[in-house]
Order: sequence, then C-alpha cells, then structure tokens
Amino acid sequence: MQTLPSPAAEALERLLAGNAVAVAGSPLAVPDEATRAALAQHQEPFAVIVSCVDSRVVPELLFHQKPGSLIVARVPGNGLYDTTVATVDFAVGELRVPLVFVLGHSQCGAMQLALRTIDQRGAMPTGLRGVVRALAPAIKRTRQERDALSTAIAENVRLVAPALARRSLALRTALKANAAGIAGGVYDIASGSVTRVL
Repeated sequence: MQTLPSPAAEALERLLAGNAVAVAGSPLAVPDEATRAALAQHQEPFAVIVSCVDSRVVPELLFHQKPGSLIVARVPGNGLYDTTVATVDFAVGELRVPLVFVLGHSQCGAMQLALRTIDQRGAMPTGLRGVVRALAPAIKRTRQERDALSTAIAENVRLVAPALARRSLALRTALKANAAGIAGGVYDIASGSVTRVL
C-alpha cells in the first residue's frame, strides 16, 4: 500500500479508529441543538467516501463519525460515474478534504447484478446498463476467481481509486501537491469491520 501524505494519513487513521469504535458497539450521539447550530455555520469534513447505495452501508455510522465529518458519494457498486467525480472534485477542490476513501462492501447487490448480467448475458432495465458498464472492468479481471463476487468487490476498489485520480482535476492537483491521498477498503456487513485493500 502506498504511503499517504501526512494530512491524508491522519484522516485515514481517524476513519479506521472510528470503525474500531463502531465495531465495539459504541453508539453515535445524535447532534444536539448546539452542534446543529455550529454545523449551520460551516462544515469541516476530513474525508470523502465513495460508497455504494446499499441501505446496509452507512459510512457515517460504520466509521463512527458525526455530521459534518464526511462527504459521501453513494452510487451503485461504489463505481466511477460522473457524479462520483463531481463529488470528489467538490470535496477536494472546494472544501480541501485531504482523503478520498473508496469503500466496497460484502454482498454488493450492484456487483451481483453485473456478474449475473455479464456471465449470463441477461436482460436488464435500461437504467441499469450504466451500472454494469461501470463495474465490468473489475468483473472482467476477476471472473475466473474462486470467489468471484468478493474478489470483484475488492478489485473494483483498486480500479476506481486511480481512475478518480485521472478524472478529477481537483484530486489530481492535490495529489501532486501532497495535499491529499487515496485509500480504499471493503466493509464486511456481518462483522462491521473495514479491511483496507488499497
């Protein structure tokens, strides 16, 4: 795994420490009136999470982070879409967020759809073709693996991260200046743990 610049490394440490707290079962406090008033004035997120739309994957909860801490792009299969790039551009370029974290997860329905469709050449609603296109590179690299689903989920994280660096001007600029870094991991829904894969 690559060495991250200091602000990104600190942000990653904060994320992973928060995940350990979440796995231990510590509840996350609901924002009170004073917190909401402070958030109404400004936000200071320290990471942008590229996550799946899956209802079981809630980055703020699984990383045990309060409102105002994370910018989250939730897209099918945590894939690379125009909205993913726009979210990263905004977070890194406008809010100076130092870490982009691509988050895959176990039992990903979007990846299952893509695997099923590519392997069986199945029909699908028109609106889902873009999902399959976005996830196809990971599937094509891993379809012969024993556990194709889990392998494709992790591979997708590894592919999306550098692709974001190529497509997001703000991220590319911040990476060159050592002002930001990219990491990624897979969230296990059953255990609650995030395992870093990038």
